[in-house]
Amino acid sequence: MKTTKQKKATVFLASVWLSLFFGVAAANAASIAMNLADNDTAEAFSGGELIGPTDIDSSYWNSSIDRDSGSLAAGTKNNLIDDSGAQTTATVTWWSANTWRIDGEHTATNERKLARSYLDDGGEGNHITVSNISYKKYNLYVLFTPGSGAFYRHTDVTVNGTPYLGAGWFRITESRISYTPWTECDGRFPGNYIKVPGLTDSTLSFGSKFLRQDDGTEARGGIAGFVIEEASADSEGPAASMAAKKLAAQEIVAQEFRRKEYYQQNGIQVIDGKILYNGKSAKTRKVSGASSDLSVRSSSFELENLFNWAKDLALSYVMTGMPGAVPCYAAANPVKEAYCLSDFEHMMLGAHFLGLDLENITMMKSVAKTATPQTDYEPSWHYDYGGNGLEIANQVPSIFEAIWASYKQYLWTGNADWINDPLLFGYYKNAVTAYLERHDNNIPNNGIADAVGQGDWEDTCTYNEGGERVKEAADGIGMQYQGFRSFAAILKARGDIDGYNTWMAKANDILNMFRTDFWEGSTYYRGRRSLTDYSAGYGKENSFLMLKTLLPEPGERAENYLDLVWDNCANDNYEAKSYLPDAFFPYGQRERGWHYMKKLYYGDVYGRTYPELSYTFVSHTIRWLVGVDADAPNNTVSTLPQLPDEVSWVEADKVPVGSKMLKVRQDGNSKTTLTNGSDSSIKWEARFIGTHNTLLVNGIHQAANLKTINGTAVSYVALPILPDQSAVVAIGAKTPKQTNSIK
Repeated sequence: MKTTKQKKATVFLASVWLSLFFGVAAANAASIAMNLADNDTAEAFSGGELIGPTDIDSSYWNSSIDRDSGSLAAGTKNNLIDDSGAQTTATVTWWSANTWRIDGEHTATNERKLARSYLDDGGEGNHITVSNISYKKYNLYVLFTPGSGAFYRHTDVTVNGTPYLGAGWFRITESRISYTPWTECDGRFPGNYIKVPGLTDSTLSFGSKFLRQDDGTEARGGIAGFVIEEASADSEGPAASMAAKKLAAQEIVAQEFRRKEYYQQNGIQVIDGKILYNGKSAKTRKVSGASSDLSVRSSSFELENLFNWAKDLALSYVMTGMPGAVPCYAAANPVKEAYCLSDFEHMMLGAHFLGLDLENITMMKSVAKTATPQTDYEPSWHYDYGGNGLEIANQVPSIFEAIWASYKQYLWTGNADWINDPLLFGYYKNAVTAYLERHDNNIPNNGIADAVGQGDWEDTCTYNEGGERVKEAADGIGMQYQGFRSFAAILKARGDIDGYNTWMAKANDILNMFRTDFWEGSTYYRGRRSLTDYSAGYGKENSFLMLKTLLPEPGERAENYLDLVWDNCANDNYEAKSYLPDAFFPYGQRERGWHYMKKLYYGDVYGRTYPELSYTFVSHTIRWLVGVDADAPNNTVSTLPQLPDEVSWVEADKVPVGSKMLKVRQDGNSKTTLTNGSDSSIKWEARFIGTHNTLLVNGIHQAANLKTINGTAVSYVALPILPDQSAVVAIGAKTPKQTNSIK
């Protein structure tokens, strides 16, 4: 993995190009730089480090820490020094209600100190005046931090009485400087500073303040510092370079206004992350009018109610058809008006069941187009509803989960675009080759993608945000294993058998490495900092996603690790709990899986409105309780019921498998009825846990086949189901009892 400084030099070449395009000062131009701190001691610069968007030696930055009068929140500093250390005639005065900082940002470097804190925007906002500027013409850089914005929104900065972009707010990044370098806010795409070129006044005044719109949407106005850079006499003035930026920013704000206008016309509100209709929670009305014929009936009134809650809420988050939106759905806090890479990867199966196949492939293509050589093949983390990438975070598991999730969509939909589209296939190939080559340096060249971690959630090897620092984590390794397996299967489907064999062997090498190197003797390690320094115990995502990705050896080792997760996961946050059914059901632990399905609703009154929870409840119901799995390219569906004791029977109708709609009823875990409501036949593999010599097919004993799925013995029969026909397969009364023990 490249260091942050190396990333600045190579990963963000596009940002450098944009700076060159818009013009820079002459090489010998002088600059005055000012840091606005929150702590008089912890944030003092040590010097000798090139920091800020124009790389000024930190020895020659002015700071509110060294003020001549006042406080960090409101003070004065005279005779500001320039970037050579020479005193100037310039004086700065600043005032605000208070200062603030990002508590999780470290102060290990001067760059981090600079981007850690800011003048806050409360009350009358903040205001900065620099007087006695001796430069005849200069450029102003105003610096921000993620904490100084709200969901990518920074309120407009007023410069000498004129709003910077005139749109009310503009986008800033939510990635910290420890991972994302200084990048200009260009009106459309997010950054962490603005540049106002060609100013000539000897006195400069600028500032911003908190903005709350009528619908509750906020934009913050914190300022972390500024740079005044001398410009050549013939450089362009502010009007020449600002026109395109203003148009872009105003269009972004206008698109949001049109969406909000649509919401208002239809009685829709987004408040505290919840979508409400005339003040009531989502029931049948949707933002975009999205609907689904998928239905569930059950002996359990609770299951029916929870499924209907999840279905209605999930559909309320569909944004397709909204002004400025591509086909997509919200996959983050709805106030962000965005979808997050890791969230929607986890939501895609539920979205498929709800008929959102166009949304899924459109959203995945938006990911693929942002993973470029200039970003070290790291895709954006959040995307606006227009499909534009917002910021980069690089959480290793998400890179490979994108391949796994995409391949599963191919299996469920039969849509060959998932494996043949050049943009998507290019992403898969680059992820397992070029991305891996550039992210295998912290534990060098062992074939496992790694990351050291920056802040709480950027550049990490795990989904466990803010957790213990490791360089390789079990969830990242597990997703890489499944990503390699999926890439191999994609190559096979494309006719490349040699490629399939090669990549399946690489996947198996990862599995064997984990089961050997990560076995502690009594349990599995969940991460490591070197080939000899490992972490054990419970680690949230790097523990339960180890199970979801099927890394542990089935049997006693897996059973013991499932117990460890069960004993420790109760206090995990609601997003984390949405993964837990995917950890328990693959090992046949249906009671534990059902317990955490219910927790998606009962566990957190606010959390249950989060899009990820409703979409995954839908997928858990169909995939695990009803037990449906698909291989649509081969016109095959399979079933394996895992009903908990509280549910005697369940029936799911209009389950989409390829172009077909199926009805599946499970009576306990011993009888399955499948109805093919389509105009062509489909192959059905009816499975049941346990070893059985025969199974009853429409009341007649038929010899059963046997296989092992993830360490569990499974009996099955295969049969064709003709159009508009049903079949019933059951465990016969005289067959042997199930052999496994299910918790």
